[in-house]
Amino acid sequence: MERECAWFRPGDRCRAVEWGAEPGACAERLFRWVRGVGAAADLPTTAPTSSGGGDAATPGEPTELTTGLDAPWGLTFLPDGSALVSERITGEILRVPADGGDAPTVGAVPDVNATSEGGFLGIVASPDFADDRTVYASVSGASENRVVALTIAEDHDALALDRVLLDGIRTADRHHGGRIVIGSDGHLWIGTGDAFEPGNAADDDSLNGKILRIATDGSVPRDNPGDSPIYSSGHRNVQGIAFGPDDTAYASELGHRTWDEVNVLRAGGDYGWPESEGTQGSAGEEPIAVIHPDDASPSGMTLAVMEDGRDITTVEGLARGDELHPVQAAFIQRDAFRCGFCTSGQIMSAVACIEEGHAGSDAEVREWMSGNLCRCGCCPNIVEAVRDAAKGGKL
Repeated sequence: MERECAWFRPGDRCRAVEWGAEPGACAERLFRWVRGVGAAADLPTTAPTSSGGGDAATPGEPTELTTGLDAPWGLTFLPDGSALVSERITGEILRVPADGGDAPTVGAVPDVNATSEGGFLGIVASPDFADDRTVYASVSGASENRVVALTIAEDHDALALDRVLLDGIRTADRHHGGRIVIGSDGHLWIGTGDAFEPGNAADDDSLNGKILRIATDGSVPRDNPGDSPIYSSGHRNVQGIAFGPDDTAYASELGHRTWDEVNVLRAGGDYGWPESEGTQGSAGEEPIAVIHPDDASPSGMTLAVMEDGRDITTVEGLARGDELHPVQAAFIQRDAFRCGFCTSGQIMSAVACIEEGHAGSDAEVREWMSGNLCRCGCCPNIVEAVRDAAKGGKL
């Protein structure tokens, strides 16, 4: 799987020297590498795990694309294959050619205030960049942090501040968050830090320590959990946001001294900080993975194609033309539906149950299907549907 990253390998210690960089130079270099992925069973699913164990991801041979960058932080790609990089300290955007080489300066974003962790942070290009020339950015200022829209000149040699989409985010010397991405819903997702005041994360009136979600015009989407930009709360210092193939949102964040976290984001969810850190504490949503800071700390994140080269079947792919799969037909015949929320999972589990030879008895089916978390459990209708499909009898 080909990946691009500025200076960090998620889930492992940084070994920039082993990759060919000189000591201390990793923050000045932009690498592209081909990275292998361990077995899917070794990666976090729904249960919290700590780092370690399983097959280690192995980087391929890196290729240096450009050098001389000053604290590169954000990275976004343009339709022509080139990349824009934000420099945290200088407040500048540089453009890296698609084939590598010197990275000329596009321009400087106004009113950037660099601190220990703040400055010019995340950037993401508009999906319609070829037409609107827009890049969205997360910026630390002297009095507050903002989300802004920038317009890039046709020849990439200048930029202009078009508008401020969101302000009122508290600033501090540290804990800015700053990651910004565009989801498949077309909205901007922004991670913020607690501004070094843990109470901000639990404060519903504060935009800090949150995942924020706004439309690209700065408005609040109607399906946000409330009437504010806040999508989820209880975060300490969000660093990465990514989306799975089913549009599930994930975020990585830095903890205090014990656990960094990877979380599944849920609308209106509270992720526990400052009452909980990782798996320590009972407040908030439980993370799907925790990493001790001595092992690594998660920064930016992106989807790893764990099933590259394999066939993946979803419930939508079971039918053949107008003919339902036997399990789908059996669920209809046996009225094995209830509210419908768990139906796709139940059907896919039933298919696997039959294919792997675990439908020989009612008890065996119940045992197999018990992994579906639903208050319906494995009701008699579901058992009958699975048994009918397995026997190939009249449905």
